[in-house]
Amino acid sequence: MDLKDSDIFLTSFPDGTTVRFACNIGYVSAGRSPSVTCTAGSWSPLGLKCQRYNCGLAGEVENGQIEYRPGTEFGDKAVLICNIGHIPIGGGELTCRSHGWVGRFPVCEVPYCQSPPVVQDGSFSPNKELYEYNEVIQYTCKKDYTLVGSRQLHCSDDGTFKPEPPKCIKVECGDPEIPFGQWSNGA
Repeated sequence: MDLKDSDIFLTSFPDGTTVRFACNIGYVSAGRSPSVTCTAGSWSPLGLKCQRYNCGLAGEVENGQIEYRPGTEFGDKAVLICNIGHIPIGGGELTCRSHGWVGRFPVCEVPYCQSPPVVQDGSFSPNKELYEYNEVIQYTCKKDYTLVGSRQLHCSDDGTFKPEPPKCIKVECGDPEIPFGQWSNGA
């Protein structure tokens, strides 16, 4: 708390002077008198008590919950934690200020994935513009190619396909080695 109004400019306080205190920004009066009086060279007891402003709960959100760090008082933060299968879109965190929560919460939405990675000499299905969370695609390779890696990828909660895409490797057989024999015909 600090002295209030023009009292902050006083440098001396003659007998009988009454000054008023006010709570600083972010703090509110918890009651009692904000005034003290100088009588015979002593100040009367100050009754004013100031406590941090409490913003209360920030509200409710769909598909998530609010985590208060560390609480709901002046200077504290309210952070949105989305449920599994949802990601925060837009906004940020809220901050408790002297007149309530300030900021904009994101919303928790189901993530979508863009088209999955292209695999050389391979293709995937289904082929569409957007894929919903947990939707699965399947890779196949061209004729004479074999798939190395995971055949299936899924749209994950961070908006990317997982695991890593496979590779299509050309199947090539070298000349057979036959001990104590020789090549007689074939292509």
